[in-house]
Amino acid sequence: METLLLELKSKDIDITIVKGNIQLDVPKGVDASDLINKVKANKLALLEYFDEIDRQTRSIPKSPVKDYYALSAAQRRLYFLYELDKGSLAYNQFQVLELHGVLDKNKLTLSFKELISRHEILRTCFENVGDVVYQRVSESVDFEVTYYESSLDDYEDILDDFIHPFDLGVGPLFRVGVIAFSEEEHLLVVDMHHIITDGVSQGIMIRDFMSLYEGENLASLPLQYKDYSEWQQSEAYQLGIASQQEYWLGEYVEELSLLELPIDYARPEIKSYRGSNVSFSLSREITSSLRELGDKEGATLFMTLLSIFNILLSKLSNQQDVVVGTGVAGRSHADLEGIVGMFVNTLAIRNYPKGDLSFKDFLREVKGKTLKGLEYQDYPYEELVSHLDLPRDSSRNPLFDVWFVLQNFDREELRFSDLEATTKDIEYNISKFDLQLITIESDGELHLDFEYSTDLFNKETIDRFVVYFERIVSEVVSNPDTLLGDISILDAKEEELLLSDFNSTRVDYGSGTFLDLFKTHVQ
Repeated sequence: METLLLELKSKDIDITIVKGNIQLDVPKGVDASDLINKVKANKLALLEYFDEIDRQTRSIPKSPVKDYYALSAAQRRLYFLYELDKGSLAYNQFQVLELHGVLDKNKLTLSFKELISRHEILRTCFENVGDVVYQRVSESVDFEVTYYESSLDDYEDILDDFIHPFDLGVGPLFRVGVIAFSEEEHLLVVDMHHIITDGVSQGIMIRDFMSLYEGENLASLPLQYKDYSEWQQSEAYQLGIASQQEYWLGEYVEELSLLELPIDYARPEIKSYRGSNVSFSLSREITSSLRELGDKEGATLFMTLLSIFNILLSKLSNQQDVVVGTGVAGRSHADLEGIVGMFVNTLAIRNYPKGDLSFKDFLREVKGKTLKGLEYQDYPYEELVSHLDLPRDSSRNPLFDVWFVLQNFDREELRFSDLEATTKDIEYNISKFDLQLITIESDGELHLDFEYSTDLFNKETIDRFVVYFERIVSEVVSNPDTLLGDISILDAKEEELLLSDFNSTRVDYGSGTFLDLFKTHVQ
């Protein structure tokens, strides 16, 4: 649409929307017949485009002060999962920072208290009123930083005790601990429930905390999370996403088949979230080749890797209908900048890696599906699941059991006037999905991580998945025109094992009648 609007602007043609109709003001002497035909052909798309612009620029109103506030769609989903298993750590979002320097405990505690005062969501808990769950925001909450002393060898036991399940009915759903190794070496641990935070929120909190610790004054926030969650229930918001609902329901008109990966153990009746991970990397040369391959088709690295992941899943399951989940920030409205809360939305992207498609053709399809998904990213995943009326299965996620994410970042160094902080990676034995592929681009290389459910897979199986993924990468990089059906994830030895050794049914019964054989067998 932007290209068409630029063409109109280049000829000084004004476009206005009046009661759902498009009007053009064409200057005298300007031949605009071709552009008028283009506008007519793209009328619906133009109307949707301007409606979206109008919706995005319309301010989110402040909610009137109430005792209770509506949950957002994402919060409703997380609360439902909490009710299924209140003892789970699957949705604890924690960060660990290494602090180097002399720590001012009073300043640290005061900074966190100011942070809690600034962001209402950090003073929010969840209560049942009748049959409905609401948010309740408290004016103040009891909060203190918990301090521990430990050696570098024993701190993991402290972490295990510190990170424990939250009771969503009791605020704050936010805890902070400090583990002291010496006067100038500490670990800062921040643990929150996902229902009040997301990845972007954690970045906002770190920046706000650093400013408060340095004694800076922060500008007041025009909105809080409760204003967003109330606005999300409004008629104006629902009308704005009506066209998006049509797209997503259309994606799932055809009956959905569950992805059946080759698991090692019987699927438990209730998902436990127990997990582990296997990490591997792709060289700079391969990473560069993948980027170049995508560039030729106008596709991002995300789209290229998602295509390869789809092919792997298709090969493993012998299915040509694959749904992969991925997340979007969910902050498409300008008013939501700087607010802490759970905004992330889930896109359930459905692709068909058919054997008669070349990789380049399939990449174009994935590109199209991804762009459409991003265009309609505001439609809540929870609403889609509700409208599809899927059968409930406590052993699976709705719509998909696999997840894909690409992260582009360099590890940020955090500096205070008297402290230096760096993020510390902690092993997280949780898997929200059967299989998740996390990819991180750093220093020109791709670092990948298969996170998997240990209830379903053993490590040796995931190690093979890594080899299969690398083979697909090698195949498509060397020949982007190869047909998906011709891509083999097995080497010659594995093929011989599966097709010949495991399929060998010849048995030498010796000589004699059936009766003789039967008598021998009985004896």
